[in-house]
Amino acid sequence: MALDREFETTRAYADAVSEVATEFDIALVDVWGVLWQAAGMEEQNLSRYLIDGLHLNEAGYAVGGLLFMISLGVGNNLNRCRSCTRNSCP
Repeated sequence: MALDREFETTRAYADAVSEVATEFDIALVDVWGVLWQAAGMEEQNLSRYLIDGLHLNEAGYAVGGLLFMISLGVGNNLNRCRSCTRNSCP
């Protein structure tokens, strides 16, 4: 699917969010940065991860979700938690 959002607008928004997080010392999970790297820093490749240039598709959520879980410290326990019950997970 072709991206129908302006790339520069999306990137500028992501940059602004990063600046606000830095200014106010707020933790930031930089999904945009990771997706940009995964796309080989090529605008046309973002369609692998974004429905319209802004909103995540299934592959985008897979990448973004994993990044978010790792940032929460869950990533180290992913394999163990896949096979455990709710009551036995840390």
